[in-house]
Amino acid sequence: MKASASQIIKWLKCPRAWALRYNEKIYEPQSIHLFRGTFIHSYIENLHNISLRNEGINKNNYESKLPEVTLNLFTAQLDAPTNNFGTLGPTFREQLNELFNGDEVAIEEAIDDTWEMLEVYIQKKLIDLKVWTKKYNSFSKAWNTSKPKFKEFSIKLPNFMGSIDEVYEVDGEIVISDLKSSTLVTGRDPNSDRYQQRGMTGLNKEYILQLFLYAWAYHKQTGIMPDWLSLNYIKHGHEVLIPFKFMDRKEICARMETLVNEFLEATKSSDLVDYPCNASNNIEVSTSFSLENTFCSAPGTRFADRHFCFYDNMCGATGNHESFTIRNENNDATHHGIFIDEELIMLAAWIFDKKNLPISGSVKCIKQTEKALLVEDCNATTIWIPKSQIKRD
Repeated sequence: MKASASQIIKWLKCPRAWALRYNEKIYEPQSIHLFRGTFIHSYIENLHNISLRNEGINKNNYESKLPEVTLNLFTAQLDAPTNNFGTLGPTFREQLNELFNGDEVAIEEAIDDTWEMLEVYIQKKLIDLKVWTKKYNSFSKAWNTSKPKFKEFSIKLPNFMGSIDEVYEVDGEIVISDLKSSTLVTGRDPNSDRYQQRGMTGLNKEYILQLFLYAWAYHKQTGIMPDWLSLNYIKHGHEVLIPFKFMDRKEICARMETLVNEFLEATKSSDLVDYPCNASNNIEVSTSFSLENTFCSAPGTRFADRHFCFYDNMCGATGNHESFTIRNENNDATHHGIFIDEELIMLAAWIFDKKNLPISGSVKCIKQTEKALLVEDCNATTIWIPKSQIKRD
């Protein structure tokens, strides 16, 4: 058996849910989010594979020609068979037809929403291309520079598997990028549960943990330590860059290896009773990571019958989960989901944002875009920096 980032995160959230999914083979139903995520990843990979010569794209026409080519690519991919490790499957349109039971309005809305997300990604790509074309005075070199080193990096370790969406090499530094079709959420009130849930920088810490696992795996497989970790929220054009090179990378990677080994040891049993549910057990799942399972909806919990968890009526758990909520001196919930030692990871990030969404976090920078928002801490003054002033620190 091999570990994966998604399995580890599910296990940390609730060992019982992990066992129901992976041991008992009770699968959660497919959703538009899963279908769309797969489609978007495939589309972006195909976009990076287009031939500039064949498409007639050059320095003089790329700003008008590239959007036309990307739309044609999208239209063609809607009705192209999916490819699952060499096995052809249903097209995206056919998947939507099954998901929405033939409802043509719902299908078209889903297609339109998907294209809107990709349009944002393409607009960001054009911004990058403009910067690199000016720098190199060559569009073809700009195109090759903006392309990832690996469009999908397959992790093949003896004890861990998965794939990294994109790996870039920018001026000799390695950037690991994970594409997200979800929305970046920030808490505006530092005392609110929502703010504490997402952390000072507004980041979902599950995503941070996933990136840390990928960074460890990439280093383990290649011997190269990543310099930057990126969360690319393509829905609204937000990109958060985490300055991994300024953190204690060796310590983080050591903890990731410990976590992987803990997971593999803890999931050897095939007996469901060996996997407790966090709703009724104040358990320590991992010695490295604490857990706050606020959104468990098993019977007896504060969210019972709200079906936040697909397995809530089959896990056999009951309990008053509220008694296990970690709170501060003001009785505010201090975290939800995976808790990572803030002092260890030094959560700090640039966010590149076309829509001026405020976000907190101390800042280091990696690449240029229209503008970046700098907030030194949650009480600091917002400072907007023009792209001409952005430089590597």
